[in-house]
Amino acid sequence: MLANLSLSDCYTLHSNKTQQEREEIMLQSAKDNLATYFAFFGITENMKDSQSLFEKKFNGLKFTKQMVNKRSRSANYVTLSEKHWALIVEKNHLDVRLYQYAKDLFLQRLELVNITAHREDDDTVIVQDDFNFITVKEM
Repeated sequence: MLANLSLSDCYTLHSNKTQQEREEIMLQSAKDNLATYFAFFGITENMKDSQSLFEKKFNGLKFTKQMVNKRSRSANYVTLSEKHWALIVEKNHLDVRLYQYAKDLFLQRLELVNITAHREDDDTVIVQDDFNFITVKEM
């Protein structure tokens, strides 16, 4: 949990705030906390850049091996219909927005320490940066 829930009246039985107002407050709180209180965080899809950023941030600490994302290449991932994907994104819209913010913040932090971001050459990416996905036609 990254957000300060007390800011959004989550602990109050009768709030004057709407659900949307509470959600926006929680999202902004999570963004602020990530930017302010996390000296480092990495992005799974960018393991090489995450390692480089860690090593620059904590000068002198070096990994003995290169960090890798060990997702199984043999894993069976489900192909979703547009309808189901839209429902998942709708139900997780705050997480999606926080993830997009975190990716942007991560790229800014790379730039600050002169690390050129690059895409991993991993063909197991499930969700692209712009949240494209494979769909099947409804039967």
